[in-house]
Amino acid sequence: MNMSINNNLPTLSNEGGLSGYLDQIKKFPMLDAEEEYMLAKNWRTTGNIKSAEKLVTSHLRLVAKIAMGYKGYGLPVNEMISEGNVGLMQAVKKFEPEKGFRLATYAMWWIKASIQEYILRSWSLVKIGTTTAQKKLFFNLKKLKNQIAPRTEGDLREEHVNEIANKLDVSKDEVVSMNRRLSGKEFSLNAQVGEDGDEWQDWLVDKELDHDLKFAHQEEMDQILFEHEYRMKCFSKMHESGVPMSAGSDSAWGAYEMGNFFLDIEGHVIGGQTPMQAIQSATSIASKSCWIDDSLGSIETGKLADLIVLDESPINQIENLRTVSEVIKNGEFVDRNNLL
Repeated sequence: MNMSINNNLPTLSNEGGLSGYLDQIKKFPMLDAEEEYMLAKNWRTTGNIKSAEKLVTSHLRLVAKIAMGYKGYGLPVNEMISEGNVGLMQAVKKFEPEKGFRLATYAMWWIKASIQEYILRSWSLVKIGTTTAQKKLFFNLKKLKNQIAPRTEGDLREEHVNEIANKLDVSKDEVVSMNRRLSGKEFSLNAQVGEDGDEWQDWLVDKELDHDLKFAHQEEMDQILFEHEYRMKCFSKMHESGVPMSAGSDSAWGAYEMGNFFLDIEGHVIGGQTPMQAIQSATSIASKSCWIDDSLGSIETGKLADLIVLDESPINQIENLRTVSEVIKNGEFVDRNNLL
């Protein structure tokens, strides 16, 4: 069944902007359950485009509300609303009113999936896990572009690339590459993730979970990521102001698995610290903040021999902290295979 109602929808134009768009969509009436059911039946049985259009326009406010919940990702709200509207139209196209759901309940998944697909095109580098320089670029490139070259699309001019590279202490090639990838030119939802053969689109759809459970889980994840973004900004401001940061108590992550110190220290690097500064936040600075630097925090004569041995250096790649080969406690090697 073909649906061609895009031209009849309100648009997020530069003239009215987001506020103008929100004023427009408030004018569309909400539907009661009976009217919604009759419109959906009419659309499914006869293909009446006017019925489909009413179903879509009456739920545009739902799309806007859901999109607003993703503001913590630092992406343009108008783009997320546009993507959500595409998801809404897909939901209307596939909606089966006989199953007893209201359209809003069914459409939420489609709207969120479309918005998440857009976010994944921008967040793919962080999800996959890349170098410290790339993560620094991911979290700062958009802000610097708006300062240096607002409203610039496509490739950056050479002088802008040079300025961004100098400010973030990364290479010019990394700036160009990140700009192109964030513009969506190198990303596909069919790109493989990890070594198991999973694709990004597999992460967006979980056919085994029922809708209600899926929504509840997604709301929780949205809140966690929003809090993480807020804490990350606070962490970056404190770091830029020269405030000594201790791993654990000053974690840049909004939420992480208890005891997962690797994520904590990696979060410090994403928040703006160098790998060495992040390591110091977990050793010398942390011991000073707990008033135990007389016995811990650095490798010195007279201090406790509590050490870890790594296979790879974390100085240039903080993720190498995970390559632990040996643990030494009080000067003795720990048998990690027999730990409780």
